[in-house]
Amino acid sequence: MRENKISKYSGKNKNLNVIIIMIIGLIFVAVLFFIVYPAIINSGLIVTGESIKNVNAGTNTNLSNLKLRVSIPCSGHALLIINELKKANGVKDVSFEMPNYFTVSYNPLIISESEILGLDIFKGFPAIKVNDS
Repeated sequence: MRENKISKYSGKNKNLNVIIIMIIGLIFVAVLFFIVYPAIINSGLIVTGESIKNVNAGTNTNLSNLKLRVSIPCSGHALLIINELKKANGVKDVSFEMPNYFTVSYNPLIISESEILGLDIFKGFPAIKVNDS
């Protein structure tokens, strides 16, 4: 009898331990996607060949900013949007702000707002211009 009670008790502890580990893992993933990943994206630590090429797309004195709200399912898609925007000739920099806002620095002599909004990436992830308030 005692052995059965002990084994039942230890089984409950094992289930509780599994649940605690799952909750800790879920918190870890949430912190990664909502805090760490956007911070890395905005820090410039991830650099592509296209972004290096576009650094000299224009001088800083002629740059304009365009703030967009893009329909992305999660912050994990931000890097995809940033890389596609940086491929456009005339785009100097792109920053991401939670949950789905992007600020695009571009040279209006090379590319227009309508050309940016007409990029292929926005066919799959619709974007609208947001007025800064």
